[in-house]
Amino acid sequence: MSRTYGITAGNVLQLVEAGSEKVEPAFATAEEFADVVADWPLRRLVEVWNKLPGVHPLSRFENRRVAVQRIWRALHREQQPARVPRPARQRKARGTKTQVVLSMLRQPEGASLKALMKATQWQAHSVRGFLSRKITGSLGLPLQSTKRDGQRVYALPPDTTLAGN
Repeated sequence: MSRTYGITAGNVLQLVEAGSEKVEPAFATAEEFADVVADWPLRRLVEVWNKLPGVHPLSRFENRRVAVQRIWRALHREQQPARVPRPARQRKARGTKTQVVLSMLRQPEGASLKALMKATQWQAHSVRGFLSRKITGSLGLPLQSTKRDGQRVYALPPDTTLAGN
């Protein structure tokens, strides 16, 4: 069963029902649609597109052929049943990077610079700056820095507490 579409004077595409008032111009295929709009300025096709429900507004089309194809596909996309959206992936909540770094520093063995870099996805200078500014500066925590097996290791003394953490 073929569907017939019409375009109103306000550049709105509508489905023409059998027995309803005739709308000119009318078309039932992409080729007929292309013939109807052959003499139209591209600006008018942009207006038709922007009045379709559920499309992202455009400021222009590349050319007439592209405009006709996209409008025709959008008309037929409306007729298809809506796809059921997939549920969003559940991500494990791990807290802020500050919380991650603090929990690593509170471990009895502390945390190596490399481990902190991996956990935060920061470069070494960013980790060191964060430890200096945020941990010792803003939070006022006594950070211990030692070398173990050739690697820099940071730790908070075991009796260190922070209000709210």
